Amino acid sequence: MTDGTMQPMDIDDTPLYGPKGLLVCGLETETADALVSLVGQLGWGDLPIAFAGRDDLATPVGKLFTEQPNNREALGGVAVVMAGITGNQLQQLMKSWRENALPRTLWATLTETSETWPLGTLLKHLSEEQKEMAKAARRKR
Repeated sequence: MTDGTMQPMDIDDTPLYGPKGLLVCGLETETADALVSLVGQLGWGDLPIAFAGRDDLATPVGKLFTEQPNNREALGGVAVVMAGITGNQLQQLMKSWRENALPRTLWATLTETSETWPLGTLLKHLSEEQKEMAKAARRKR
């Protein structure tokens, strides 16, 4: 996403934009613990994981990567924003997420545009993109 729209990315060993870490929204404690375990199983035990909740919705996304909140609460949906990991790691994480039957989630990478958005704005945007992709998939059937 460079101008607020989804863009394809390269799946390689080039690090994504931003500080290395995950920003996770909407996971309750038990599922959050499962994610932390999964990250450890992938050999990334040193990967910072921030858990954002309702109190963080007005905070710029980039700031949440540096402040590392720990608000494990359900928000009516799950989103994972990734930064600083490689495209290959992104693919590994998404595949392992599905294989471990973690909840359906909205996936995003931090960009120069999204890092300045309040978290609530990014979540709304991701939800709208998901709805548009679902509509497009239904039209193709």
